[in-house]
Amino acid sequence: MSRKGNGFRLEFVGLNEGKHTFSYSLGKDFMDLFPGTEAFSDLDVHVSAELEKHERMMSLLFRFSGTAGTRCDRCLRPLRYDVDVEEEIIVKTVSEGDSGALDEENLWWISEKETFLDLASYFYETVVLSRPMQVFCPQDGNGNPTCDPAMLDLCGLHALDRETGTETDPRWDALKKLKEGI
Repeated sequence: MSRKGNGFRLEFVGLNEGKHTFSYSLGKDFMDLFPGTEAFSDLDVHVSAELEKHERMMSLLFRFSGTAGTRCDRCLRPLRYDVDVEEEIIVKTVSEGDSGALDEENLWWISEKETFLDLASYFYETVVLSRPMQVFCPQDGNGNPTCDPAMLDLCGLHALDRETGTETDPRWDALKKLKEGI
C-alpha cells in the first residue's frame, strides 16, 4: 500500500550497511489514515525500529509501547488497553520478474528497485491485533462488573444468579433447565 507523504515510510536507500534506529509516533493523525476505524480511538503508541541493513536483506526489530482506546464488549463504555508488542521482520530483495517470492508472516519480499518501506499498514495491523480478544470494564471490589447498568439491562445481560450473586447469561439458564430436566 502506498500512501505518499504519510510520515510512516522507512527510507533505506542511501543507508550504509549496519544498524540504524528510527522512531514513530502513532496517534489520532495516524488513525485518520484509516477511515472507518472509530473502534480504535485515542491512540498513543510509540514505535521504535532498529534496522540492520545487509547487502540483499534487512532485519527490522519493532517495539510498540503505549495505549489505545476501544470500547467495552458488554456496555460500549470507552476503555483503554495496553499495546506492548515486539516483533522482528526480515526483508529480502528479489530480482524483477521473480514472482515466486510471497510475503509471509515475518518475511517480506521487495523488488530490488524499491527505495522505501511503507509501514503504515503494518503499524495499523499490529495495533489492531494487539487488542485483547475480549475487553470488559474492570470489576469492583466485590467482583461485580462496573459496566453501564442501563446498557446491560437493554441487552438483557444483567440477570444475577440468586445462589451465587454472580452475573448469568439467560441463554445458559435455559440450557441449565434442560440439563436439570434430564
